Amino acid sequence: NTLYYDSLWMWQHVCLTWLSAVLMLTCHFLPPQYLHLLHKSARHLGRWQRMEARHAHVPYNAWSELQVWPQGALVKHVRGLFKAEGINVTAEPGNSLHSRFYMLFHQPMRVMNWLVFLTCLVVGYQFFCLVQSSEWSHVVSLALLMFCNFYTLFKLMRDWFIMGKVYKDHDYGLTN
Repeated sequence: NTLYYDSLWMWQHVCLTWLSAVLMLTCHFLPPQYLHLLHKSARHLGRWQRMEARHAHVPYNAWSELQVWPQGALVKHVRGLFKAEGINVTAEPGNSLHSRFYMLFHQPMRVMNWLVFLTCLVVGYQFFCLVQSSEWSHVVSLALLMFCNFYTLFKLMRDWFIMGKVYKDHDYGLTN
């Protein structure tokens, strides 16, 4: 009376199920309309480029959170001298959260590309495991999980094609 417990399969299945659930939730909570809103917010937020301290004779303004700064404006902040990059900049100079938000959402397709890539990677790995598996329980559980991921991949690819068509003619690399 022995029970064989395949811990490698169990951990693999737990990780695949968890990753699939995270991708489904991310796909659900980041629809194209919300990604567009985040992109517009990042474009309005802008970013600051730290300038060298050697430019002491360059005229600059004192930074104020109540002002919207135009592209190319030089401001003095407690963290140093900064130059505005973007159409208009409302971010706080040197704030790493603002910089990360701008880096993530200033290109509208960046998040969607990563989601499509990760979902394709998960589906490909599941297909590889499905081809390699010989036990019926593994085949059934992988097939059900792949069905859920195919639906997620379908939704992501549909949104990716639509967003690609919408943003195709826009130049978002103005400051890069």
